[in-house]
Amino acid sequence: NAGVNYERLGYRFYGYEQIEGVQPAFAEGNNLKQVLNMFGLDIGLNNYKTDKTFQYGMNVGFTALSDDYEASETEVSLHLTPRYRVNDVKFITMETDMYWSTRKDSSKIKRNYYSFKPHLNHRAEKWRYIIGVNVVYENDSLTSNNKFHLYPKLFLQYELSENAQPYAGIQGDMQRNTLGSLLNDNLYLGSDQLLYNTNNTMQLFIGTEGTYKKKLYYNIRLQHDNYARFYTFIEDSTDQSRFRTIYDGGNVKQLTVSTDVCYTVQENFKIGLKASFFSYTMDTLAEAWHRPKFSSDLYFRYNLKGKIFISSDIYYISGIVAKDFSEDSNVTLDGAFDVNLKLDYLLSDKFSVFVEGRNLVNKQYQLYNNYPVRGINFLAGLTYSF
Repeated sequence: NAGVNYERLGYRFYGYEQIEGVQPAFAEGNNLKQVLNMFGLDIGLNNYKTDKTFQYGMNVGFTALSDDYEASETEVSLHLTPRYRVNDVKFITMETDMYWSTRKDSSKIKRNYYSFKPHLNHRAEKWRYIIGVNVVYENDSLTSNNKFHLYPKLFLQYELSENAQPYAGIQGDMQRNTLGSLLNDNLYLGSDQLLYNTNNTMQLFIGTEGTYKKKLYYNIRLQHDNYARFYTFIEDSTDQSRFRTIYDGGNVKQLTVSTDVCYTVQENFKIGLKASFFSYTMDTLAEAWHRPKFSSDLYFRYNLKGKIFISSDIYYISGIVAKDFSEDSNVTLDGAFDVNLKLDYLLSDKFSVFVEGRNLVNKQYQLYNNYPVRGINFLAGLTYSF
C-alpha cells in the first residue's frame, strides 16, 4: 500500500487585545499572517492476512513541513512490526521505529530517534499478559546527556466473566515531540520553538472493562504517570498573539481517571461517552499551562444501509489555566462546550460526499487564552479513494 497527502493551511494570529487606534509592533504589515505547507508520503508492505508463523509489516515514510517564517521540518521514518507466533496462545512482537528529523529555524538541528519493543504476548482462556521492555535511543535532552532509555512493559488481565475483566500494568516510553506534533496541538506558536521529547519514565494503571448482554461496553481506568520534560504552552510575554512551548525541568506527576462507555442500540446505531479527569503535580512550573483538568465526548454513530453515515460529537472541556502577561495574572478559561454533526453519503465504492456542521451551539469558547474559536461554521467536500 502507498499514500501521498498535501495540505496547505492559512490563518492569522488574532489572539491579542485590540484597542482602537493602537497598533502593536507585532501586528504591523503581514506579521500576523501564517501559512503551513505539509506534505507526506508513505509506502507499506505486510503479510498479516496469511497464516504464516512469522508475519511482518513495514512502512517507510517521508514528511515535510514549512511555514511563512522560514521554519521547516523534514523527517524520514521506518516502522517495522514483525510478529512470531510461538503457538496458539503465545506470540512475540518486535516493534521497531526509526526517525531521522531535521528542523530549521534560526538554527539547524538534526534529531534522531530509535525504539525497539520486544514483547511476549500470551492469551489463554482466562488470563492475558504482555511482558517485555521498551528500549529508546534519542539524541536530545534538556537536563542530562543520557540518550539511552530502558523501560519495563507489563500488562495483566483476568476474565472474571464477560461483564468484568480487571487489568493492571506498569510501563514507560518516550513521547516524540516534533514541530509538526506541537503545531497539531497549538497552531498559534511563534518562531524558534524548543523541541524536546517527553520522557514518560513510569506509568502505573489499573482498571476493568467488560460487556453487558453484548450491548453495553465499558472501560474504567485509574492511571498515574511520571514525566520528565513535560511540555505546556504559555503566552509569549513580548508578543501576545503567539505562544511558546515551555518544559517543566523536574518530575511531573499526572493522575488520570477515565471512563469509556458505549451502548449498541442496534447493529448500525451506537451511543457512547468518553470522559477523563486530570490532576497535575508540577515541579519547576507553577501550572500545567493550557492543559485541561476535565474533558468529555458524548457521541453517536449511525449507519443507514451502508450508504449514509451520520455522526455527532458533543464536547465539554474545562479547567484550563493560562498566564495572562497583560494583567500579570493567572486566568482560568471558561468551560468549552461544542456540538458537531457530520453526514457522509457513499455514492460508490470510490466516491463519497460529506457535509459537516461545527460549533452548532455558536459558542466562542477559548482553548487558548485570547483565542475565541469560530462560531457556527460548515464544511462540505468530496472524497475519492483508489
